[in-house]
Amino acid sequence: MIEALIALLFLAVIGYLWFRSKDKKVWKKVVYSILGVFAFLTFIGIALGDSDANVQQSLDEELEKSEKLTATISELEESNSTLQEEFDDLESTIIELNEEIITIENEHEKLQKDYESLQKKNKELKEDYKSAEEENESLSENIEQLKDEKASLKKKLEEKETTTTSSANTQDKNTSESKSSGNTNSTSSNSSTTTQASSSSTTSDDSSGETEAGSCDIKGSNSGIYHVPGSTYYNQTKNVAQWFCSTTEAENAGYRAPKR
Repeated sequence: MIEALIALLFLAVIGYLWFRSKDKKVWKKVVYSILGVFAFLTFIGIALGDSDANVQQSLDEELEKSEKLTATISELEESNSTLQEEFDDLESTIIELNEEIITIENEHEKLQKDYESLQKKNKELKEDYKSAEEENESLSENIEQLKDEKASLKKKLEEKETTTTSSANTQDKNTSESKSSGNTNSTSSNSSTTTQASSSSTTSDDSSGETEAGSCDIKGSNSGIYHVPGSTYYNQTKNVAQWFCSTTEAENAGYRAPKR
């Protein structure tokens, strides 16, 4: 565009000088001057053209760089958007995990309380079991004592029945003897004498037994338990299986002391 304007300007100047000039020398000078000016302008035009080309190339390069930067920015924005989504997901996951941790801690606290409560109940049950065991032992001892008392009462009852039967027989015999003759009276007298002697002998034996029991006064019951004087069931134990002079002797014989 600039070169065309310079050419038109040059032709206009040449035509004007051609028609106005009548001297050839002047014309030559003008022509040489115009050629010089034209050459200068052409050089300037070429220089300007090169400058415009360089500017255009620079603009093209900058445009290309801008496009590349725009594409890079788009990619970075997409990456940033993806990272933001991942960050949001991670944040949501962290919130859920924190809620789960709180739930687990609450459950653990509840289980800890239940465990402590169960331990307390277990301790109470152990104490109740121990108490029940001791009570059972006490009841077992009472049962043994009751068995001893029952055996003693049974023996006394049998002795009483035997005594009653013996008394009845004696009464019948005395009635029969009262109807007899003098010989019967003599026989009754002898029988009475014999009975008194027998009673005296029995009384002597009982006294001897009581004396022996008095020197060794530890009672051994049929249940395998020995009772020392002053103990709870000493006076209640009537059916004595064996007498001992010391607790060591009773234990050596297989007897044991009452638990209470």
